[in-house]
Amino acid sequence: MLNALDPVEFERQFRGWVRALTDDLAGQVVAIDGKTLRGAVDRAGTGTAMHLLHVWAAEQQLLLAHAVVDGAGGEIPGIPALLRFLDVRGAIITTDANGCTAPITQAIRAAEADYVLALKGNRSALHAHVVEAFAAVEATGYLDINTHQTIDTGHGRVEDRTFRAMAIPSLPPTSQVEWADLATIVQVDRVRTAKGATTVERQYFVSNLPPDAAEMARAVRTHWGVENQLHWVLDVGMNEDACRVRDRNSAANFATIKRFVLALLKRETTVKRGIAAKRRHAGWDNDYLLQVLCCGVLEI
Repeated sequence: MLNALDPVEFERQFRGWVRALTDDLAGQVVAIDGKTLRGAVDRAGTGTAMHLLHVWAAEQQLLLAHAVVDGAGGEIPGIPALLRFLDVRGAIITTDANGCTAPITQAIRAAEADYVLALKGNRSALHAHVVEAFAAVEATGYLDINTHQTIDTGHGRVEDRTFRAMAIPSLPPTSQVEWADLATIVQVDRVRTAKGATTVERQYFVSNLPPDAAEMARAVRTHWGVENQLHWVLDVGMNEDACRVRDRNSAANFATIKRFVLALLKRETTVKRGIAAKRRHAGWDNDYLLQVLCCGVLEI
């Protein structure tokens, strides 16, 4: 049965249903990230795992859309395609370094949203330009650079993050593409101490927003909620990686069903349990199952 459904149309129906549950996204972080379904392959033995691109409204704990793409490389054309279907006006779109491209900044701004994108060496010209710009201000002790610091402790570790934001002096002279409204560059120094060992990591980001280090910190840290609030829950609470579906259409449609279920279980808050426990409860108790199915849609 599942292989007879058109997965693109089924996902479109999912988006329409989610749209009715979504509140205004203005000022909220919408994280875009990919996830590989390690158990879902086209045929036994091919080793070709299915890869899904997710658009996650972090503060609302709501998956706005998803699409099957051709591996991590397929995320680059997949992001603009998904954004054309969504109302993300005023949201802050975040991606990892894979999504940091000029066409994606154009797609985000065309959707009337803002962006904070991770920047790594895969964007060599811009990355080198940003590193050089921060090296120049580091030599002055970061004089007049907007700075924000966070310190987190727990589980025997301490993480000290320093966020620095400044207006980008210029774009790289070798850049042949337009980075839409790029205004701010961000440097993050992360010092992590655990079990007596200390590691230091430096990251960079770009944004069209003003150079407000505290706002950049909020966007960067909220982005990673897509990993533990969506991807981890799908793996642990929904057992997604263990699901070995061999037919591609069936795998895509089953993934959409899991995301329907996850959205409903997250909205149901009367039972204070994890997703896996709530699933079991719904299987044992028809009254609770009805409550989950109607949650946020109908009054019981």
